[in-house]
Amino acid sequence: MILSSRSSLKLAVAVPCIVALALAVASCGGEKTSSAPTSTPNKPSTAALAVANTWTLDNQTHIEPMTVPGITCTTPNTLFVALIASDSGQGPERGGPPLDCSVQNVEGGGLTWTRRAEAHLSITGAPCVAEVWTACAPAVVQPFTLTVTRNNNAGGLTYCDNYSGGSGPDIANGMVVVQAITGADPSNPVGATAVNGVGQFAGNVAPASVTLTTTRPGSMVVAVGADWSAPEVRTLPDGQVMIHEDLSTPNGDAYWAQGLNSLVATPGPVTLSVTAPTEDSCNMAAIEVLQAP
Repeated sequence: MILSSRSSLKLAVAVPCIVALALAVASCGGEKTSSAPTSTPNKPSTAALAVANTWTLDNQTHIEPMTVPGITCTTPNTLFVALIASDSGQGPERGGPPLDCSVQNVEGGGLTWTRRAEAHLSITGAPCVAEVWTACAPAVVQPFTLTVTRNNNAGGLTYCDNYSGGSGPDIANGMVVVQAITGADPSNPVGATAVNGVGQFAGNVAPASVTLTTTRPGSMVVAVGADWSAPEVRTLPDGQVMIHEDLSTPNGDAYWAQGLNSLVATPGPVTLSVTAPTEDSCNMAAIEVLQAP
């Protein structure tokens, strides 16, 4: 009975000593040899890139400048991406200004808008306009109107044919697609950029395409295109998605925006393209949106 009591006593003493080791390094005599335990906090996970909202303008009424109302965001550090496509005009031979027009300015929301990629006649040889502009909103933004002003290389307005008969001036047709993207890197939101022109004028008759080399996993790739030849429906390869397409332009152009249907898994070359039409004069401009680190 005595041996049994001693055995129970030893066990009872050992248990609190073991428990104490979980809190501090101590001797069974109770001498404390270290401080309370420390922990290493886990790094918070980064939200993946996502499109929070999209606004579109099909500018069929020949209005200059082009305006897109109601743009807003409810998440700080939202990246706005403006995908802009436009006709280049009728050209001097038909009484208009030079065909090499471009976007002169983008403004709205009190934000700083930056041109990221531009494709037009003097850059690619194709007589139409495809540009990408971005702005980062560090805080929530109340609804605002995006204003896109075009010009030509002489600084004047862009004109196209007056399709009610005779020659212009009507302000050139165009399209604007604006996406609000969350999860972008606020200090460095755009990685790779690229432009490309195809068709007879560009000396490269082929389906419209643009290739860039992505730089960071988890990034998003979007592009805008302008077809100077005909308002034909685009068909896309697998793995790509049509964001918006405008085929009802009175000047016979087609404008569209497209992207990958998933985020980039491994950085490297990415091509956004169409499989049809195959011989039109087109310009495309693309950017890589970088995920926050």
